[in-house]
Amino acid sequence: MSLLYELGQQLARENRFENWGVKYTVPGTPGDVLNMALFGQCAKTWRDANPDKKGKIRDYANVSQLVCLSNLENLNALFISEGMLQPERLLKLNRIAIQQMKLLTDDTRNSEQILRKRPII
Repeated sequence: MSLLYELGQQLARENRFENWGVKYTVPGTPGDVLNMALFGQCAKTWRDANPDKKGKIRDYANVSQLVCLSNLENLNALFISEGMLQPERLLKLNRIAIQQMKLLTDDTRNSEQILRKRPII
């Protein structure tokens, strides 16, 4: 493992960041980074809060969340390859998730109007 990766993992275990005045522990796994960015909680927190549900938090995501999650996975891989540390990636991915979810869940009438005006070919 690279020194940068080990440093990022150490920072993830030790550091905390603030988001809208709420403190979160920076997650230690790549999957939890994505869960925190999109859903605002790590897998363990979700499982503890939903003991009656089987599977993962992603299994209960809607279509918009799944599209956003796919985009975040690609961006996370890009940010990792650029050497971005995990706390910075998490904040950036969270901002992107908020922006994408706003676009994806915008009034469907606007989307239908745009699609009708767009040529098929």
